[in-house]
Amino acid sequence: MWIVRLALKKPYTFVVMSLLIAILGAGAVLTTPTDIFPRVDIPVISVVWLYRGLPTPDMEKQLTTFSEYAISFGASNVKNIESQTLSGISVIKIYFHENVNIAAAMAEVAASAEFWLDKPVIAINTATYWYALRDYGIKDKAYGWGSLLSEH
Repeated sequence: MWIVRLALKKPYTFVVMSLLIAILGAGAVLTTPTDIFPRVDIPVISVVWLYRGLPTPDMEKQLTTFSEYAISFGASNVKNIESQTLSGISVIKIYFHENVNIAAAMAEVAASAEFWLDKPVIAINTATYWYALRDYGIKDKAYGWGSLLSEH
């Protein structure tokens, strides 16, 4: 209640404070840098193996596991590896440390992945990855990478 009495006794003080807050707020909004699409350079390479008709457990045991080992030993500067296996599809994402030469890393991944099996689909970024998968007849559902389903 005391603030109401103070505002009634000294109205110009509150008007000046309100104007000051509005001017400083507008200045902060105008000088704050914004970017709708910030540049994010996460060095990730995706490897996709397609063997239609191979059940998920067999795909994981015979292809995904050995491919992960081959890539982890064949490629340098690997931060971590994630993989998901579905019926006839194996998606392996290789995350690299920052400031890695992505072209050299892709060559190492391709050499280690193709060493013991046919050529997989290898892509650097998500847009390329989507188009590569689309060409193989695979579509991405709303749940992300875990819901890759083959189209028949």
